[in-house]
Amino acid sequence: MNKIVIIGPFPGSEKGISFSNLIIYNALKNRGWLVKKIDTEFSRKIILESQFALNNFKIFLRIFECYKIWQVKYVYITIGISFFGILKYAPFVFLSKLLNKKIIVHVHSNYLSTIYNNLFGWKKKIVFYVLNSFNSGIVLSKSLNHNLTHFLDKNDIYIVENFISSKLLQNKIDKDYSEIKIVFLSNLLEPKGINDMLNALIKLKDQNILIKTKIGGYKDDSNNIDHLLKELPHVEYLGAVSGQEKIDLLTWGNVFCLPISFEFEGQPISLLEGMAFKNLILTTVYDGMKDVCTEDHAVFCLKNNPEDLKNKLLYIVENWSRLKDVAYKNGDYAQQNFSEDKFVNNIINVFNKTK
Repeated sequence: MNKIVIIGPFPGSEKGISFSNLIIYNALKNRGWLVKKIDTEFSRKIILESQFALNNFKIFLRIFECYKIWQVKYVYITIGISFFGILKYAPFVFLSKLLNKKIIVHVHSNYLSTIYNNLFGWKKKIVFYVLNSFNSGIVLSKSLNHNLTHFLDKNDIYIVENFISSKLLQNKIDKDYSEIKIVFLSNLLEPKGINDMLNALIKLKDQNILIKTKIGGYKDDSNNIDHLLKELPHVEYLGAVSGQEKIDLLTWGNVFCLPISFEFEGQPISLLEGMAFKNLILTTVYDGMKDVCTEDHAVFCLKNNPEDLKNKLLYIVENWSRLKDVAYKNGDYAQQNFSEDKFVNNIINVFNKTK
């Protein structure tokens, strides 16, 4: 029997990485694996990786769960993307190496190489030693390989693109393209683009152009957007959504807007979900997405630029008769290429190839 321990955050926070870990955990159990987990999530609050947090040190409360490493063949870790975010996994990595386990690191971000290049002295040496201890690594797309090339041989770095939950796609998707309807679905952090989108909609309102919009996502105290929402009575905030509420939201919309400037972003699951639900994509250009979402699927805007975003929305309005066909075709493309089964199969393939 294949035996594995998954070390990383599990649901409790509103992070795609937690959901991804849960999907892998359940899928492996259903396929007959013996699966254990060490949950490194201690707070629901969204903390940017660049921020120091005492929660980073609460990980040492999990040291007592290290016995699980003795019992398995594989150790799969979704590592943090900061000095402390990496350091907190060091005890698990070093024990796994000492016990000659097959250790796999999965990087869900595009910021690891930047963090490493900005470190100096003993901090840089520690980070290198931790990451160099892995047998293999996983990134989300070809453009993100550079995040692990400092530490691993290129032949030990594998690409596994993100996925769309199979539970979301169990029913037929009936779309209405008679008018433009915008969806925003993500945590309401400023780098996710929510402020830019709302400011762009305010600019359009000043030109007497009102586009129906619904927003789903977890509000964070660090980014109060209530004053922007008050100026937009045609914009509806639904709160954090999941299950049928999420399906209804993605089905309702036909333009999925996520103008990210998030420096840590890898490949948002929510954006792939937007494509799968036959939405046109309106986003920024960044490494993790350009390998899977091109001009054939999306309209691209500039980062941190509400004026450009407004202009791109006007472009969509003026060209909707053509772009709604692009939106419709996105559904088949995403469902064929980013299924949950394909994601899990590719992860297992990496485990099997790990030396």
